Amino acid sequence: MTSLDLWIVAGYLVASLLVGIALARRASGSLEDFFVGGRTLPWWLAGTSMAATTFSIDTPLYVAGVVATRGIAGNWEWWSFGVAHVVLLYVFARLWRRAEVVTDNELSELRYGGRPAAILRGVKGFLFAGVLGPIALSLSMLAMVKVVDALGVMEVLGFAGEQDRLWAVVAISVLVLVYAGISGLWGVVVTDFVQFVLGMAGALLVAWAAVSHLGGLGALVDAAAAVETVDLLAFTPVTWGDGGRIVWSAAAGISASTFLAYVGLQWWAFRRSDGGGEFVQRLAAARTEEDAQKAAWLFNLLHYVVRTWPWIIVALAAVVIYPDLADPEQGYPRLMLDFLPTGLLGLVVASLVAAFMSTVSTTINWSASYLTNDLYVRFLRPHATASETVAAARVTSVLVTVLGAAAAFYSENVTTLFRLIIAMGTGPGLVLILRWFWWRINAWAELSAMVAGFIVGLGTSVVPVLVISDFGLRLLVTAGITTAIWVPVMLLTRPESPERLDTFYRKVRPGGPGWALQRRRTGVEPDSGLGADLGRVGAGLMLLFGSMFAVGAAVLQRPTTAFICAVVAAVGVAILRWIRRRTLASGSTAMLVVGLLALAAGASPAAAQQVELHPGEGAGVPLSRWLAGRFPGLQVLASSGAPGSAPRLRIRGPGSLSLTNEPVVVLDGMRIYGDGRSTTIGVGGQAPSRLDDIPVTSLARVKVLRGPAAMARWGAGAANGVIVLTSRAGHAAAAGPDRVRAWGVWGRTTDVARRPANWFGREGTGACFAYEQALGRCDQTELQMFAPLDDPASIPFAGRTIGAVGAQADASVRGATVHIRGSWDVDRGVLAVPEFEEGASAEPPDGRVRRSADVGVAFDPLERLRVHASLAITDGRVDRPFDGNDFAGIHPAGLLGFAEGGAEADFGYRLFRPSQVYGRDLSQEWTRWRAATNTTF
Repeated sequence: MTSLDLWIVAGYLVASLLVGIALARRASGSLEDFFVGGRTLPWWLAGTSMAATTFSIDTPLYVAGVVATRGIAGNWEWWSFGVAHVVLLYVFARLWRRAEVVTDNELSELRYGGRPAAILRGVKGFLFAGVLGPIALSLSMLAMVKVVDALGVMEVLGFAGEQDRLWAVVAISVLVLVYAGISGLWGVVVTDFVQFVLGMAGALLVAWAAVSHLGGLGALVDAAAAVETVDLLAFTPVTWGDGGRIVWSAAAGISASTFLAYVGLQWWAFRRSDGGGEFVQRLAAARTEEDAQKAAWLFNLLHYVVRTWPWIIVALAAVVIYPDLADPEQGYPRLMLDFLPTGLLGLVVASLVAAFMSTVSTTINWSASYLTNDLYVRFLRPHATASETVAAARVTSVLVTVLGAAAAFYSENVTTLFRLIIAMGTGPGLVLILRWFWWRINAWAELSAMVAGFIVGLGTSVVPVLVISDFGLRLLVTAGITTAIWVPVMLLTRPESPERLDTFYRKVRPGGPGWALQRRRTGVEPDSGLGADLGRVGAGLMLLFGSMFAVGAAVLQRPTTAFICAVVAAVGVAILRWIRRRTLASGSTAMLVVGLLALAAGASPAAAQQVELHPGEGAGVPLSRWLAGRFPGLQVLASSGAPGSAPRLRIRGPGSLSLTNEPVVVLDGMRIYGDGRSTTIGVGGQAPSRLDDIPVTSLARVKVLRGPAAMARWGAGAANGVIVLTSRAGHAAAAGPDRVRAWGVWGRTTDVARRPANWFGREGTGACFAYEQALGRCDQTELQMFAPLDDPASIPFAGRTIGAVGAQADASVRGATVHIRGSWDVDRGVLAVPEFEEGASAEPPDGRVRRSADVGVAFDPLERLRVHASLAITDGRVDRPFDGNDFAGIHPAGLLGFAEGGAEADFGYRLFRPSQVYGRDLSQEWTRWRAATNTTF
C-alpha cells in the first residue's frame, strides 16, 4: 500500500468518528435510546444495518477459504441460516417488536417468572456477553490481522512484528469503541448504512479486477471447472447418477453428515433460531411491527441475493490464480494487492475496514447491552438513574473490547473460530422456538438447554479427548445430548404460573395450538394463524433461494439453471400473493361471522376491523372518545362541549344511509340500540351517549362492521354499520357459527337460511332472505322501510321458538373433543314495544329468553384432560320510558342491561403431572351487565 491509500483509509476513519459524535445526543437520554434507538428506526435503515452487521472483514476471507476447500456448496454452512431468517421474517419479527424488549435476553423475565427466570437471565447475560461476544469480536480482529499482514500496512508505517500488527487492529477497535460508545445504536446503524454501501462497492471492485485479469467470466468458469481436487462450481454436493438417481458427488468437498447437519439441523438448533441476538436490537428499534417485517425482508435480499456472488467470484478467482496458496483465506487480500491500482486499493481497504467496524461496533453494542441491562441494572443497580445506566453501558463497552482483543491474541484461524461459535451455540434452538408457541416450556428447560449446549459444544471442539473433527457429526451430537437433557428437565419441573403465561400471551399474542388454554382464559385471539405463517415461510424460501441461485447461475453462465430458479422464485411470489389475498378474504369473512349466517367472502370488501384491548386499557376514557381514530369509516362527531353532552357516532362505510344513520351496537351478543332510534337520552337539553356507560376497561375486543352485508344478522339498521362489543367477563355473539355447522335448527321463519332481511316480507310477498342480502340481491330501498318500535306486528318471528340439539366430535393432531349441546330460544319480539299512554307505568314486555346446556369432554396432549358442563339462561327485555308526550330514548336498564344467569363446572387433570388436579371451578354469575342513571323522565 502507498501513502495515498493510507490517507484514504484514515479519512474514512475520521469521518466515522465525526458521525458518532454528531449522533451522541440521540443516545444520551435513556437506556432505551442508547440500545434500541428510541424505537424510531426506519425499516430501510434497520434492514441495511442487519445486513452490514453480518458483513465483516472476516466474511470474504471465510468465503474464500470455504470455496477453496469445499467448493460453492460449502457455503451451505451459512446459507442454511436463510431458513431461520425467513422464519424470522414471517413468524418472529412482529413478535419481537410486540415484546418491546431492549435485549433479547430481557424476554426471559417476560416469558418466565420468579427466581428461575432471574437465574436464566443472569446466566445468559454472562455466557453471551462475557464469553461468546468477545470470541465473536476476536474473529473480526483476527481477520483484520490477516488483511494488514497481506497488504504490508505495518511495513509502510515503519513497524514490524506480529504483535505490532495486532496492536494496530486494537487501535482501530478503540476508534470503533469511541463512536459506538458515544452514539449508541443510532451511531452504529447510520455508519452501518455507509459501511454496507462502501463494502459492496469494494467487493465488486475486487471481483471486477480478478475477472478482468482472467479474461472474463467465461474464462473464470472454465478454469474453475478444470480444478480436479474439488467440484468448485456445484451448488449442492449431490449429482445425478445412473438411472436418474440422486447420488452424492464423488468430487464434493463436504461430507454427507455435515451437509445434512447444515440444512436439516443447524438453522433450528442454533441459539439464534428465533432471530435473537443483534437482530433483535434492530427489530425492537423499528417504528412498527410492519416496519420490523420489512427490515427483515430487506436483510434477506441484501445478505443472500445481492452479496453472495461477488464474494464467490473473488474466491473462485483466488483458487485459479493462486492454486498453491498455503492459507486459502489470504486469497482475497492477495488479489487486492496484486490487481488494484493505487487509490482503488485504498478505497477497497477502506471498505474492508468499514465492514470490520460495522461488525465490531454491533458486537460491542450488543454485548454491552447484555452486561448493562441484564446484569448491572437487573441485579446490581435496579434503581439506577438514566444517566448512570448510559455511563455503565459505555464502561461495559470498553470491557467487551478488551476481552475481544485478548481473545484475538491467541487465535489463528477464522474458520475455526466461526465453527467454534456455532458449536457452542447449538442445542437450545428448539427450546427458543417452542417458548413462543407452547406454554409448557419453562425457564428451567431453556436454562438447561443453554448450559448443556455450551458445555457439549465447547468440549467437542477444544478438549482433545472429546474433539469430533467432522463438524456435522459434532452438531448432531451437541443437539442430541442437549435435547436429551432439557426435555426431562422440563417435565420434572413446575410450569410457569397462569398469571405469567396470560400476561405474556396478552402482550405478544402468538398463534398456534400451544396457547389454546391461555386463549380461552384471556379471550384474546392471536393476530394470525400459525398455519398461514408457515405457508408464507415455504413460499418465502422459494423466493429467497430461487432468486439467489438464479443470480448465481446467470453469473456462472448456466442459462437453463438460471431460468428454472427464476421460475421457482416467481412461483414463491405467486404463492405469497395468493396467501395474502386468501388471508384478507378469510379475515373479512371471519369478522362478519357474528350470528347464525356466515357471510360470503367479498360481499362487503374491507367491511370489518377488530381491535383487541389489553387489560387496563382505556381507564378513565369514555368509550366514544376511545373509538375516535381507531377504525376507518367510524366518525366521532364532536358535541356542543356543554356538561353532560357526548359525541355522536356515525359510520360512513359502503351502503351507509344519509337519513337516520345511527349504527347498531351489540354487547355480548345482545343489541343494545340501533335501527333508527337515538343512542342518546335527553337530559337537560344535552345528550349523553348511552355507549359511554360501558367502561372501556371492561371490554376485551371491539369490532366495527360496515356496509349492507352486516344486515344479514342485525337487520336493516345495520346498513348504517354495527359496533360489536365483547366484554372480558362475557362471551361472543350468543349464536355462533359452530351452531350452524354442528346441528340442525328448526322453526318457521327462524330457519337460519330463511331469516328475513326484509321485515315486511313476513307473509312471503316481496320477501328478501338473509342469505340473499349477504350476496347483495335485495332491494335496499325496501329494507329501509321498517319501524318495529312503531309497528310491533312487523316482527316476523315474534313468538316463534328456535330449538336445537346435537352432538359434535372433532379430532386433530392436538387431540379430540366431544360435545353434546342443547339450546332453546323463545323470541317474543325483542323490539316489540307496546303502546303506552301518558302516565301509564312502563312495564317491560317479554323479550328473548335463551336456555342452553353444554356438556363436553376434551383431550389435549399439549394441555390437559378436561370435562366441562354449563347451563345458562339469558333474558333480554325492552323498556320504553315516557318523557312528557313523546318517546325520549332507551332506558339503560332495558336494552343496555340484561340479565344472564347460569352455572358452570370445569374439572381437569394436568397430563404431565397426573397427581396434580388442574383446576376445579364452580361459578355462578347473574346480571352480567347492569347500568344505572339519574335520568328524569
